[in-house]
Amino acid sequence: MTIPSKNSVLFRMPMIIVALVYAALYWFAPAQILEVLQIAWLDGRTTAWVLFLAPACIFALAHLALLSGKQPLHPVADTIIAALPLGALAGLIGRAVPDTLWLPAIALIVGVASAWASIRVLSVLRVRRAPAGRQAVSAYRAAFLVIIFWAILSGLLLWSPITVATMLGLGTVTIGLGLWGAMLGILLLWPRIGVAYLALCFAAALFGGNTHPVPQTTPNASSSGFEHKDAFLRWLLARGDLDQYRKSNRPYPVILASAEGGGIYAAAHSYLTLSAMATSCPNFPQHLFATVGISGGSIGSLLYAASPASQGTNEALKSCAPRTAPIDTAPLTNDLLSPVLANLLILQSLDFLMPFWQVAPDGGEILARALEKFNPDWHFLTTPLGETWTPTGTKPAQVYVSTDMGNGNRFVLSSVAGLGSDTAESYPGVAATDIAADRAAFISARFPWLTSTARLQIGDGNYRILADGGYFENSGADTVIDIVQQLKAIAVYSQDCAKSEGATDFSVVDLCKCPLYVDDIFTGHEQTVWQGCSMHIFIAYLPIQDFRPQVFNDNPTEKTDPRQNYLLDPISTMLNTRLTRGTSALTRARRIVSGLEDPDNVTGLSADGGYFPHFTAVSDLQLPLGWRMSPAKIEQMLKITAPIDACERLPGKAEDWRKAEEYLKKSMDDEDPTETLTSNAPEQGAQDIAPGPSEDETSDDSEIAFLATENGCNMAALAWLFNPSGDRNAYAIPYWD
Repeated sequence: MTIPSKNSVLFRMPMIIVALVYAALYWFAPAQILEVLQIAWLDGRTTAWVLFLAPACIFALAHLALLSGKQPLHPVADTIIAALPLGALAGLIGRAVPDTLWLPAIALIVGVASAWASIRVLSVLRVRRAPAGRQAVSAYRAAFLVIIFWAILSGLLLWSPITVATMLGLGTVTIGLGLWGAMLGILLLWPRIGVAYLALCFAAALFGGNTHPVPQTTPNASSSGFEHKDAFLRWLLARGDLDQYRKSNRPYPVILASAEGGGIYAAAHSYLTLSAMATSCPNFPQHLFATVGISGGSIGSLLYAASPASQGTNEALKSCAPRTAPIDTAPLTNDLLSPVLANLLILQSLDFLMPFWQVAPDGGEILARALEKFNPDWHFLTTPLGETWTPTGTKPAQVYVSTDMGNGNRFVLSSVAGLGSDTAESYPGVAATDIAADRAAFISARFPWLTSTARLQIGDGNYRILADGGYFENSGADTVIDIVQQLKAIAVYSQDCAKSEGATDFSVVDLCKCPLYVDDIFTGHEQTVWQGCSMHIFIAYLPIQDFRPQVFNDNPTEKTDPRQNYLLDPISTMLNTRLTRGTSALTRARRIVSGLEDPDNVTGLSADGGYFPHFTAVSDLQLPLGWRMSPAKIEQMLKITAPIDACERLPGKAEDWRKAEEYLKKSMDDEDPTETLTSNAPEQGAQDIAPGPSEDETSDDSEIAFLATENGCNMAALAWLFNPSGDRNAYAIPYWD
């Protein structure tokens, strides 16, 4: 038996490495990869599968040609090695879409046959050229063709990065990895030169950096921007329904929303939640003062602000109603993944192989261009960030959070100067330059390696290197806390000024004469007393987040025996710290907005709680962490998005608002408290009471059904804020009729 030589194994490593990458994808089965494969199957486009499988076969043949220039080919062994990438892909497809096993099986048969035939042809050519010492001719020709193909494809991607990438679709992965494997095989033709060249490339990658700063614009001279104190007061006084709260002696609800990170599923969650509430409650947009986005949550907040859902009018209160109008989900189903993968695996890889010369845009820029191409009528995306907000409008102030690589702190990009940045640096503020809203959002969404850090110029010769906002904390609650404290600081200042009978220099209102109060209770008539021109507000916090169990181990007697790993423990600690910081920030935010009476909402849901979380089920719904999601997944998310009429705790027939509000505070149990609430109500038919989810509907997945109920009840409690008069007939929801 012949023992393979060291060089024999080395020259075959490129094919083996590519196969191992595909095998890792099969083993770990990332939700995003499975999702893309399922989308391709549902679309029924044969070209998508050809573009996915054919490159693995073609590059295997290229490897064989390269190998023939250095080593004699072994028909059986090399056929098996050449077929390994296709075999791993076949397993991956079978795992994602079991019904398609026949398709990868055919591709595998074709691949094996092609490899066997190529080995026979290449072996014959090698023997014929041996006397002239030209055994490597086939290898050189294959290397030339690979380089030419890479150059042509890169040129096409530079010319049209979005269109070409989306046409390739699934093929961006197999083409990109195939090119990397082929380039490694080419470098092995000259091992010493190849090692030196790769060392130079790594040095360039380590010490070079991004030479493409985020594109900047010059702000409109007529748009001077707003500082956060003046901006809030202008916004508050411009609310079309402010007088209705004044007359009802209720504080005006000021809603702050945060959307945590998580790629496309976080973007979908925040966009759907905000759009659903705007559809159910027409006055929701004009009460939403600011949205804070982290990573993917920033993209959802951006899409909501750019969509027609946020383009309401400042008007008098209108009744909330069950959601009947459809939500436009098209912005969520576009293929943002292929452009960024093509840029990473093909264009940026070419940059890596050309030391100290950068031709490819970074991944964040590509994502912004893709969003613009798929939503050409949404001019809001390319509007300078500082010009996206006006105090008289209904679009919320955009606040996107990133992480400053230089100091590890938050870096806030806000359409209102200084908003949410008491303990962090912000941009654009009073800077002479600005950036487009979508560029700002994607600065917050800089996934490690998939999209490089952003280089932002904040002044003449002054730059910041900014990473994904989730590095600092993934919920956005820390920034919301800053905003809450800023609003309370305005109130304290105005009240102190009123006591001293001074005067303020605010152009919009004299706070010394018209002080601002932040009330802890929405329903407390005894606390809220509108006197003269004074103003009362109630801060409501809407965190849009994944549903996670308690992360703190507050039971010392509970037995735990976690695994310990020398290599992985530091990485696991950093990742878990990121999530726990977000959860801790949410807890602090809840305690701040809920007041001293019930900071942990022990008594249950109520409008007075001020904390109205909206959850999704990332694990149960198998939502992908990436930049593409199927319409089917969007529909699944919609089923648990603000289904107010699914709340089983809503009163069937409340005698008055007070009793109904007390009902919302009761937790779910075996008793039916509606009996006490309806004993004095007029007799009505059972058909007037909308049922909650039936047992059959929830038996398949109890946690998803639970989240639908929780979201419905939380959003129902939030909807109470739009009924300052306490009129039980203010809503067109059967529970409240």
